[in-house]
Amino acid sequence: MFEIGIVDYGMGNLRSVYSALEAIGATPVICQEAQDLSQVDKIILPGVGAIGDCIQNLKNRGFVEVLNHQVLEQGKPIL
Repeated sequence: MFEIGIVDYGMGNLRSVYSALEAIGATPVICQEAQDLSQVDKIILPGVGAIGDCIQNLKNRGFVEVLNHQVLEQGKPIL
């Protein structure tokens, strides 16, 4: 089964997503550091509806550059 990374950028419903993935037999991994994304097969960026705050938190935690590399350059699936 795939390891699915859940990006922890200080917002979003991490535990709900984590539990849902476990319920279907997936292996969820909460990614608290940008470099954690290279260790998973797929990425989930949980939403909250406050996109401005979301983007700022992603930038502050160093996720933007790594997400661009993992998704745009390496083709890693993201939801």
